[in-house]
Amino acid sequence: DMQGVSAEDIASDMSKIKESVKELIEASGDLRYDLILDGGNTHAWVTELGSVKENGSFASFVNEMLNNSCTFDGTVVTYESGENLFNVKYNSHFMLNGVEVDTNYARYENDYVDGKVERGSKSIVLDYQGYYLRLNYDEGLREMGEVLPSSN
Repeated sequence: DMQGVSAEDIASDMSKIKESVKELIEASGDLRYDLILDGGNTHAWVTELGSVKENGSFASFVNEMLNNSCTFDGTVVTYESGENLFNVKYNSHFMLNGVEVDTNYARYENDYVDGKVERGSKSIVLDYQGYYLRLNYDEGLREMGEVLPSSN
């Protein structure tokens, strides 16, 4: 939530962030784009959300993220943020503070789908106020219209 944050504060934060990232890249001696790593076809990324209430300014949040510990060995990501330690292994586990998290749950359980969309589903139909969007990943289908057809 950015309500109450002035344009000047945002501009100042962006300037600080750009300078921090620039210094980090220059200090590493590797002037390639900062998100590219050698390592073949396996990649990982971490996304963390914050708020003004919890993290202060955007610049403070970015500096917190830059100071978090993150490693990736090609199959395992280990990320430490605050009191939390995340450990994720490709095609294996997701651990939070040493406890495995069950990731086999239905997806897209919301007002726009009929029931739940199970994990791994190849087709999703969303509808809202008489309009629909049908996605079928196996067929490369993206279909939309005004009235939801009766058959999938």
